Amino acid sequence: MFVIGRVLIGFGNGIQITAYPVLVAELAYPTQRTHITGFMNTTGSLGSLMAAWITFATGTAAISLTTWSWRLPSLLQAVSSLLQLTLSFFVPESPRWLVYNNRREEAYRLLVKYYAEGNESSPLLQFEMAEIDNALEAEKAQSLGTWMEWFRTRGNRYRIFIVLTSGFIIQCGITDAKTQLLINGGTNISGVCFGIFWSFFIERMGRRPLCLIGMAGMFVAFLLLTILTSVNQSIGYSNHAISGATVAMIFIFGAFYKIAWPHVSPYNLRAKAFVVNGFGDAAANVFSSFVNPIALAALGWKYYIVWCCVLVSNFTLIYLFFPKTKRLSLEEVAEKFDGTKLDLKMMDEENAFANAPPREVYILEKSKVMD
Repeated sequence: MFVIGRVLIGFGNGIQITAYPVLVAELAYPTQRTHITGFMNTTGSLGSLMAAWITFATGTAAISLTTWSWRLPSLLQAVSSLLQLTLSFFVPESPRWLVYNNRREEAYRLLVKYYAEGNESSPLLQFEMAEIDNALEAEKAQSLGTWMEWFRTRGNRYRIFIVLTSGFIIQCGITDAKTQLLINGGTNISGVCFGIFWSFFIERMGRRPLCLIGMAGMFVAFLLLTILTSVNQSIGYSNHAISGATVAMIFIFGAFYKIAWPHVSPYNLRAKAFVVNGFGDAAANVFSSFVNPIALAALGWKYYIVWCCVLVSNFTLIYLFFPKTKRLSLEEVAEKFDGTKLDLKMMDEENAFANAPPREVYILEKSKVMD
């Protein structure tokens, strides 16, 4: 029953992690989109943080010798699901989804409320609606939306390569149980903090540079981890200072691991992109769960060298193939893959935004990028 329950949890989780990132990205205010999606990704670490310290408490308290040491953490997982389910009734629909399903007026009213603060003459409102209309009109005209669409054009083949590989890339000596639980709890605290920290730099630095920084940082941390583990193993793990430094490398690795990844898919394939990305993530997890223990038992610290090589190859992959998406809207990102510009049929931007309020100045920057 426990195993079946875990399967059902994984099934439900697979559905919500496909839907929520898309909805959050399409609802977020343009200048806040990267920060909000970054914060959303960090909530995964927040859940892990809660689980880590709850299991630490139940694993070391008086109930540790009873079945409640594992029943209670499992039972408490239902709380987050109930919270999500309750709050989901108060979340508006995606404006892009509404326009795509011929409910443009609803999308317009939603953007008026959340993007323009009730101002129907807002330049930002007009720009966003025109951008959504034209992007979705072009996609509908080409009858897009099937899974085979990933392979129809060069741009989409490029997209699925990045989506699938990024799913694999992001999953890439202490025996005391209490210490293991403490490290687990500590790394999750670090994950939450650094996830939020890196989210503030997405717009300033761009996702591609952050990905490269993250991969380089993980490589350095893992290389040092490999060296320290090999030295400590050679002396029978007798040096506690080296053991402490090894744990520090784990924390440093986790800090760089929390850097965000780019959104590259057009509207009609965006949800499918999260499915493909999730498949890559799950496949990497399956590999890690079944191969890593066997390889570590057979090779010891030498197996870490394999992952150092993997991190180098990941860095090279990102450098050569991952595009820049800094300060681009979801529609503008599509242009970088398909090589076509959206015909927005807009008024002269220089005049339209001459008197734009500060909140809408970002459009001037967008026009410079597009030019």
